Amino acid sequence: MIIQSRKVWFADQFVEAQIEVANGKIVNIYNYSEKPVDYDYDSNWILPGFIDLHCHGAYGFDTNDAEEEGLRNWVRNIVKEGVTALLPTTITQSEEVLTNALKNVAKVVREGYTGAEILGIHFEGPYLDMKYKGAQPEQYIRKPSVEQFKKYQEAGPGIGLQEIPHLRGEAEGGAHLLFKLPDQQKQVVSPLRQGRDLHRQGAEPVVKVPAEGARLHPPLQVLVG
Repeated sequence: MIIQSRKVWFADQFVEAQIEVANGKIVNIYNYSEKPVDYDYDSNWILPGFIDLHCHGAYGFDTNDAEEEGLRNWVRNIVKEGVTALLPTTITQSEEVLTNALKNVAKVVREGYTGAEILGIHFEGPYLDMKYKGAQPEQYIRKPSVEQFKKYQEAGPGIGLQEIPHLRGEAEGGAHLLFKLPDQQKQVVSPLRQGRDLHRQGAEPVVKVPAEGARLHPPLQVLVG
């Protein structure tokens, strides 16, 4: 299939171009009007799909609701708004609520769905600094806990679990939930390291207080449950 538009986003700018698609992938780019087309979008924009890394829900559904049909309806319809992949995002809540949310996402992923791709879960909280908690309900904020985090991993087996702890140094002296590779005996904090790679290498969550003056940047860990 070949489509074309006068406004195709390419190399950080809009250009006139044709796009050839086969088996769901772009296989060629041609000059505008170079070949017969299946669809001509005139001056409508053709853009890469958006990847939403922090989205709590839509269409009356919230990730913490743990409702299977709500999640399915969300990912099925969000593609109409240009989102082709996302991370359903939790908000700090009780262990029961968060566990059910994880189980719900894992169930939908396991059984299959249509629409935007669920890349994993953005697990926001509950390991937060009270000073930087924002709108997160403080009665459910907890100190970093390896044992508890492992329970959350077990609740969502087979899905990526992305934890972004907004810790800044209160209460536990700046303790962070990190991951340790057994062969290197060091903490891993890197958005470039894929969660599945960490999992295959036997990465274990650990709680650590960084050296005085040290900064964790960016504060992102990814692990597959």
